[in-house]
Amino acid sequence: MLSPETANEIDLDVRFVTSFDVASLALLVFDYFLTLDLEVALIWPSGWSLVKVIFLINRYMPFIDVPLALYHQLYRPQSESSCRSLYISTAWMFILGIGLTEFVLVYRTWALYDNSKPLGVALLIYFLAFWIAICYGLSRFLDSLRFLIDPNFPLPGCIIIDASDHLAFDWILLMVFESGILLLMLNKAYRMYLTSRSTTIFRTVYRDGIMYYVYIYILSLVNLIYIRTQSRALVVVLASLQRVVHSVLTTRLILGLRQEIVDYQRSPRQTPPFSLDDGAILMQELPRSRNNPNIPPPSRVSAVES
Repeated sequence: MLSPETANEIDLDVRFVTSFDVASLALLVFDYFLTLDLEVALIWPSGWSLVKVIFLINRYMPFIDVPLALYHQLYRPQSESSCRSLYISTAWMFILGIGLTEFVLVYRTWALYDNSKPLGVALLIYFLAFWIAICYGLSRFLDSLRFLIDPNFPLPGCIIIDASDHLAFDWILLMVFESGILLLMLNKAYRMYLTSRSTTIFRTVYRDGIMYYVYIYILSLVNLIYIRTQSRALVVVLASLQRVVHSVLTTRLILGLRQEIVDYQRSPRQTPPFSLDDGAILMQELPRSRNNPNIPPPSRVSAVES
């Protein structure tokens, strides 16, 4: 039996988590409609490719896993095992989605270094090492979860009352991982800034990419602070927001890059600061003018790419 003080504290924590989940879902839907016109123009008419598949998974998977996270807060559990099953399915969908967004940024960083083979091997090892460790930490965290199962408690939801510190470990790993990629981007950005500071594509590729990592890093830091300083019921309070922000920023980066490449293709007198081949900055198989009159014809595209 919970004391009145403990019950009141848990009640406030649950409402707080639910509010963040609702706000995260609202942000996801709001940004979706803000960028839908660009997706229709730049993604839908293009041929199928790895980039398009990754984009669509990154774009639409949050519409499954974020509502599922909200369902945690509305579901009236009958047992700890039912809550654990919900958390396991949602957590692994979250980690898959965030991992895909990080893969996009790693691949994009590699492309900015002209697809250097030594760097590519190093980045692959770097990516796998960190994400294997993150998956291990998540597995240990999920195994440690304990939930409040009390039919007399006034609020529904799978309420965490105890958990290990492995989730904090995961956020630390993610911050270290992102710091390494950010340093690579800053190094390349400084070199390119000396010769390409006036180009809009420089701003899109480097400024936006760097700011992406700054936003994610700050959010990860706040998440870590919450995990270490607040009650166990708040251990996942920013998880949905982090998931949505990863998806939204990656979507905007890919759409912004495609739009900038289209602008360069429409103005072939300009010389991009790096190659626009299929491997560069995730710009494979742009839609043609037959499908969209705002896109230049294939002859102009090939002229730029050559």
